[in-house]
Amino acid sequence: MGLDWDTRSPKEIEEAFEAWRSTLEGLESLVIPRWFATPSTTNGKPELHVFSDASLEGYGVTAYIRWIGENGEVHVSNLFSRAHVVPIDMLKKALKDQENHHNSMPRLELTAACLAAKVRDMIVREIGFPFHRIVMWSDSECVLKWINDMDTRFPTFIKNRLTKIHELTKAVDWRYVPTDLNPADDCS
Repeated sequence: MGLDWDTRSPKEIEEAFEAWRSTLEGLESLVIPRWFATPSTTNGKPELHVFSDASLEGYGVTAYIRWIGENGEVHVSNLFSRAHVVPIDMLKKALKDQENHHNSMPRLELTAACLAAKVRDMIVREIGFPFHRIVMWSDSECVLKWINDMDTRFPTFIKNRLTKIHELTKAVDWRYVPTDLNPADDCS
């Protein structure tokens, strides 16, 4: 039509646009389920793999769904990721009290593992189908030792997070992943 940017559209175009826009109001009720598989893996066995990691700047979790098709084909999709900034109080304490600084990374890794357990629980409740297998991954050998230690009386900070982890996951589901292979390393 050759109109300038600031020129008002003709009335018939505005009316046609408004009629079209009013049909969009029903779109909020439209639901399109997310598809995580391929045609050859749809009837396969889904696995959930949840990775956690931490750094002095932040900690994070990423979850993948892994489909193993009846013909052995494997398809992996990113399902969920979440990252958090390290609480400033934790950093201040680590800098002020250098003797305890060595303890800050294992505590951050444990906080990330606790977040991973919560993410796992949320996904299992929301996904709408059962997983054939669930694997939790961490690159912190210290955290994995804590998760598998059922005898030690831990300090409150550690005990509270381990309690939540044990409530939401099984210790046997946790595995070690080398840091350079941990996809959650990009989240933290």
